[in-house]
Order: sequence, then C-alpha cells, then structure tokens
Amino acid sequence: MSLEQILSDTDEKIVQMAQHQLLRLLTPKERKPIVEWCRENVDMSYDITSSSNGLFKPYPYQIEPLETAETPGVQELTLMWGQRLGKSTIWKMDMLYRVAYGGLSGLIVYPSLELGAKTNEDTVKPLLCTLKDARRDLALRSGKRKTSYHMPSLGSVIYFLGGGAQVISMTANWAVLDECDFVKLQKAQAESENVNQLKAVRLRMKTFKEHLLIPCSSPSNYSGPIYKNWSSGSRGEWHMRCLHCGRLSPVKQLAFPQADGSFAGLQWEKDQNGNIIEDSIRWICPVCKYSHCYADAFEMNEQGAYEHQDKGNKRHRSFQCGALGNPWIWTWREIAQAQEDAIDPDGKKFLCNSVLGTPYKHVREGDVSISIEDAIKEKRRDYPDDLGERLSIVVAGIDQQKSDLAGLKYYVVAVRGWDEEGNSYLMHQGTANSLEALAAILDATYYGHRVSLALIDQ
Repeated sequence: MSLEQILSDTDEKIVQMAQHQLLRLLTPKERKPIVEWCRENVDMSYDITSSSNGLFKPYPYQIEPLETAETPGVQELTLMWGQRLGKSTIWKMDMLYRVAYGGLSGLIVYPSLELGAKTNEDTVKPLLCTLKDARRDLALRSGKRKTSYHMPSLGSVIYFLGGGAQVISMTANWAVLDECDFVKLQKAQAESENVNQLKAVRLRMKTFKEHLLIPCSSPSNYSGPIYKNWSSGSRGEWHMRCLHCGRLSPVKQLAFPQADGSFAGLQWEKDQNGNIIEDSIRWICPVCKYSHCYADAFEMNEQGAYEHQDKGNKRHRSFQCGALGNPWIWTWREIAQAQEDAIDPDGKKFLCNSVLGTPYKHVREGDVSISIEDAIKEKRRDYPDDLGERLSIVVAGIDQQKSDLAGLKYYVVAVRGWDEEGNSYLMHQGTANSLEALAAILDATYYGHRVSLALIDQ
C-alpha cells in the first residue's frame, strides 16, 4: 500500500470519528433517572475515600437530594450534614451523571488547592475514568490539566479553584462549593469572607437559564454560609420513623423532654464507673414511647423521610442530616459517647457540628449572629392539652415606657403561667398604649386562670 493510500485511509478514519462524535453530541440520549443510573454504572471501588465497594448503593437520606439535583426548576441544592455522611458523594454522582450524558460546564471550589488536588486524584478522576469516553479524553495531554479536566467527546469540562481564589472570567451551568464553611476569600472582610465566594459563584452561573449550584458542608456556627444558605432554602430535615406508631422524629437532636419530666430520644444507662452500658442504649419514640434497639435503627432510617419547613420553595432545596440518619457508619454507642464528652466547648462543638449536623454557638463567644426570632424558635415547644389543669398561677410583668412624641406613655406587657413543677408558659406578650388597654390585658382569662399578681415599674 502506497503512502498516499495510507494517508487517505487515515484522513477518512479521522473524518468518520469526528462525524461519529458530532452525531453523539447532537443526538439526545434518553436519560435514566439518576439514582437508577448511578446504581447500575458507578463502581465505588474506584473512590478510595468511600466507605463502600462495588456498585453505588445510596443511603436512604441521600436519595431525595440526588433526585432533586436532576429535578427541573431546581437551581440550588444545599447540604448541611454531619461528618462522614457522604455530602461529597451527592455532587460526585451528579457530576458523573451529567458528564455521561454530555454538556457539563462545571466548576468545583475547594477550601484549598492542596485539598482539591488530593480529592481530584483520590476520587474525582478515578470516578470519571469509569466512563469510557471520559477515560480516553483524560488520557490525552490536553485532557488533564492543572486546574481543569477536558472531555471533548462528551462535550464537558470541569474547572477547579481553591485557596481563596476569586471566581472571575468563567461561566458554569453546574458548580460545587465543597466544605463551603471553610472556603474563604483573600483580603475579604471578616463578616463576609465566606458569603462573598458563594455569591460570586452564583453570579457566574446566571449565563445559563438551567443551572445547579451545590453548596455542601458540615456546619460551623450560625453565621457560617452553610447554615445561612440552608435557612434560605426549603429547610428539609431528615427524620427516622418509629417502627411502632409510624411517626417521624428529627435526627438533629438526641433528647426530647417530656411533660412528666422524663426524656425520650436516645437514652442509655451507665455502670458504677460512669461508662456507657452499650446494651442499654435505646431510642424512645417521643410520640408513643416505644423503645427501639440499635438493630432497629437501619429500618427506622429505611422508612425515614425529609420534612421541609418551606415546601413551596421549589427553586432552592436544602437538606440537613445528622449521624442518627446513618447507623451503617455511626453506631449509637459513638453518638452516645459524643454526648457524654460534650462537657466543654470543644466537645459540644464536635457533638453539634460533626454528629448532629447543626451549628454551634459557644455562649462566651459573643456571637449574636443568630436572631432572637431563631433563638425563640429553637426553644419553642407545643403546650400540653391539659395546660389549664396544670397551671397554678398566672402573673404579669409590665414595663412602662415613654416615647419622645409629646411624652406619651405606653406599656410593654408579658403574661406567664406557672405550674407546680416550675415550668412556665407564655400566655401573652405585647404592648398597651393606655391604662384602659393595659387593664383589659390584666383582666383577661388565660387557660381558665385570671392574673393573680402583676408587677409594674411605676
């Protein structure tokens, strides 16, 4: 065969390959649901950071966030989970799914370039290489670069940032802020250093009508970006289900105070040396008081569900989950020990942030970033149905105020009821603009009781 024939055959094969790739990109694929696709195609053995091997099997609390990532109209997906619960698994699965079907213009922001390089080497690239076309592209010199992966045969590219680098001169239809409570901007003001990076990424995505931003992190404090972002979303909280009455209980707290002074939730006994007796650990349903053992925890979570406080927020779905949601990784013994060790700020911070997946504020830190309204919501409990029978006395406190307008007076009033056990209940709070209005509040009946004592500062 002559040289001209060889070159001619080679050119023809190149043209055929190019035509084939162009046809692949132009021909829409029929997409399988993401969870089904991941179960059938993703081998977690390639991810050395994963706790599982073999084909991907999601934990119960991971299913809804995965499905949400591919729900039309969702533009933001926030994950505020405790440690070792697989936050990054969600964005990795969605990344693989989008690369496989083509058209991903991605951006991953890491807390540092060093962490980013290690994560890419340990998990991102190995998982991408499970896709045949991606493996071929990344094997080329132009495929794997210092700050990006290029997969032209799949019409996809992924860029990486870290170490506080600002997001400029790039667009993305899919972006991740991994451990976003620890992603900081250089030369930023302390009160806004984390939020700025989140806002910057969100701004760079506006080029695309259909896009998805995924901030994920274990929480730090109430002023951290992950809690603020979670609060602005649908505020979904993972609940596990009682195997007796079928009611759901949130996993963000361990103990539930009961009206009789006892506690439900995770309870245990200790030996004479103060050590936890492992066999005694039980989850007591706050509703029906049924006692579950650790072996029940798996089914309790298999039947679990998220409850969203803002169900109507379809654009931004946010999810919270703690260690009780994953008995496959966290044992009840570990969780109970974290509670026992929470005797100082470090122990309490570990319990809240890493175990329960909730923010933590040390009372001496002077952090007033949590609003009074949020603080009240955290403490608020439903009143018992027999409150009228429980109450022993109803009292009122009045604080006289004077406005600057012609010296007008008004009164700030709080009415509280007390029972024999020392529990107090707010009956009324507000203001009165005259003595007549004040008298009407003091003469009212509260759960069948009149005000017995009123104190005023005038």
